[in-house]
Amino acid sequence: MKNERLLNIIGEIDDKYIEEAAPEQKKMQNRKFPWIKWTAVAAGVIIAATAVSIPLINRNTAVLPNDSTVRSDSNNSTAKPDAYDPDRYKDFSVMTSSPDRIFDGKYWLISEKYKFFYLGDRRYEINSRYIDEKWIEKPIGECDTLRDNNEVLTAYKIKGVDERLLVAAGYDKEKFVYSIRIHGILDGEFDTLGKLFEACDLPSMAELNCFNEYEGRTETGYYDLKNGEEIWQILSECKDARYADVDLIETLTSKKYISFIVSSEPLGIYKRSMGITEDGYLITDIFTSGSWGYIYDIGEEIAQRIISLAKSNSEKGTEEPYYYSLIGTVTEVGDGYILIDDSVICKDPNNGITFKVITDKLIMKREIEFWHIEEGRTVLIEYKYKADSDNLIDSAVSLNLVGIKDGKLNSIIIC
Repeated sequence: MKNERLLNIIGEIDDKYIEEAAPEQKKMQNRKFPWIKWTAVAAGVIIAATAVSIPLINRNTAVLPNDSTVRSDSNNSTAKPDAYDPDRYKDFSVMTSSPDRIFDGKYWLISEKYKFFYLGDRRYEINSRYIDEKWIEKPIGECDTLRDNNEVLTAYKIKGVDERLLVAAGYDKEKFVYSIRIHGILDGEFDTLGKLFEACDLPSMAELNCFNEYEGRTETGYYDLKNGEEIWQILSECKDARYADVDLIETLTSKKYISFIVSSEPLGIYKRSMGITEDGYLITDIFTSGSWGYIYDIGEEIAQRIISLAKSNSEKGTEEPYYYSLIGTVTEVGDGYILIDDSVICKDPNNGITFKVITDKLIMKREIEFWHIEEGRTVLIEYKYKADSDNLIDSAVSLNLVGIKDGKLNSIIIC
């Protein structure tokens, strides 16, 4: 489905978090751009889990956003082409695939080596991908990974976040965010929304810019929010809202609700969800490392107030993709970056743009080595955030090698 959202409810592994923490294996299929969908697979090992999906978050990937506009300058006939103008591109299909890959130790991500660890009697589980060094406050101890090896994994306090809720772990510049097991909320530590907000000041760490509206599994609209601060203000009044032990599947498949899309650099999260149901529940996967989210009973009156405010303080928008994609020819492989020229898929090659893609993260380094990336190769890059004004992309999360045959882009399969 084009607008599929996934939040797994049953099973020990949530494939969204695997996707955030590990490279993906693309199932062989013909797909029409601009929309692409991916299947998440851990490095070299296919992981299966029984799950029930509910529509909370966008899983689409696009080459270009559909709401892009063309740059124009009536006084400048040599105006630069717009990197996000979909009309620049040819109409083509693409096939993508990659083999199972098993990397040696030097290419394992922290999240692949250590799905969980203990700090004292607290168990932490992987919650999200990289967290920037600027959000690290101090080391708080060595992690017990239950492994008999000589590697020391250090846990770090995240600025402004209670270590009972989230910590960072890793070494050098490769650190990931880990969260306490969800069962921790049942022992009273975060059994109210007020306690959760005391442990992590979400209003100052996460912006609410957009939301989806649903009737059960059916999406009925996507909206750009003008001012999310008022939503946080209302929620700050719900300190006594208690954790709710409800049937989440029933709640989200039969009720009306809105789901805010939440990203936060300080928390290392990207496009998570915070749902408000019409009958009074707040449900979020911001702090979830397992299958169940944090669920609080804020009351029907507050919920309706939030939903009404969100609708009256927004305008209908065009949904952005989960990841953006770039296809082009590698023109330079440098130290920590590659240059990619997208002329090969442009209607007019003269409108091609060269992007600089930062590749200093381990996940990209190993992709470059695995695919033997060099000048002249045609590649597909996935990334989180739009390129800046200088066409710099510093949020790449995956790389796939593609080829051109009979006017179509096709993947190159390495056995």
